[in-house]
Amino acid sequence: MSILLTETFNDQTLHGEFYDTFTAPTAYSTTEQYSGNSCAKFTWDINDTEPNGVNTASRWTFTTTETIYTSFYWKLNSDWLGTGYGVHPHIIYITSDVDGDWANLEGGHLRVYIEVTDTVGNIRPRMIIGREGAASWHETTYNLTRSIWYHFETYHVMNTIGSSNGIMRMWVTPSGGATTLVYDSSSVLYRDADHTGMKFYEISIGPWISPSSGVGSPYAQTMWMDELIIGTEYLSTGRVGSLSMPNSRLCNKTNVRRLHPKL
Repeated sequence: MSILLTETFNDQTLHGEFYDTFTAPTAYSTTEQYSGNSCAKFTWDINDTEPNGVNTASRWTFTTTETIYTSFYWKLNSDWLGTGYGVHPHIIYITSDVDGDWANLEGGHLRVYIEVTDTVGNIRPRMIIGREGAASWHETTYNLTRSIWYHFETYHVMNTIGSSNGIMRMWVTPSGGATTLVYDSSSVLYRDADHTGMKFYEISIGPWISPSSGVGSPYAQTMWMDELIIGTEYLSTGRVGSLSMPNSRLCNKTNVRRLHPKL
C-alpha cells in the first residue's frame, strides 16, 4: 500500500493547508489522546457552527488515486448529542481532482463525508456522497458509545463510468473490542460520464454544524480525533472480506512510537 499522508497531532500543529487566512486553528488535548503526546479536540458551544470558536478546517492534497483508504480514531465526550437536524455534523471530507485545490466542501463535483449521525440518542457512523447538487446517505446500524476511543477505517474505490460499481466500506473497532464491518457496498456511484477521469485528490478535516433556525450546534459538546492515515489500499493482513489490525506496524514519522498500538 502507498501511504499518502499521516497526521499524528503530536506536535500540536496541523501540517495541512488551512482555509483562507486561518492558521493553526485546532485545539489539542494532552490528556485525552489515544496515543502519543496529544490529539485534536473539537468543542462546540451552543450555537457554534465551527468548534473551538474558529474555523478549524485544514486540508491535504495527495497523488491522485482511484482507491483511497482512511484510518483514524474518534472519541465522543459524555456530553455528545449531535444535532437532531437531519444532517451534520460533517467532520472529514474527501474531494476530487476535478474540484482541485481548495475544493468547495459544500458543493463541487464530488464530496465524500465521513461523520457521525445527528440523531439524538442514537450515535452511528455514516458516509455521505455529494455530487453536483445530489446526495446519497450511506447509514450504518452500528451504535457508538460515548467516552471511549474507536478506530475507524474506510475504503473507497471509484466506479467504472456507466456503472454504479464503486466500493464503499467502513470498519469500526472499539477500544478493547473486535473489529466490525459496519458498511459494505459494491454498488456506489462516485463519478459519471461528465467526469470520466475523476480521481480522489484531497482530504479535509472541517468539523461543521450547519445553522438551523439561525443557529449552529444546539448543544455544548466535544469530540477528539487522533492518528490519521491516508493510503491507497487496506492497511491490513490481506484477509479477504474483513479487516484486521496489521501484524506489522508503520513507524511514526516523528518518533519511533507505533502508529497503531494494539487495542
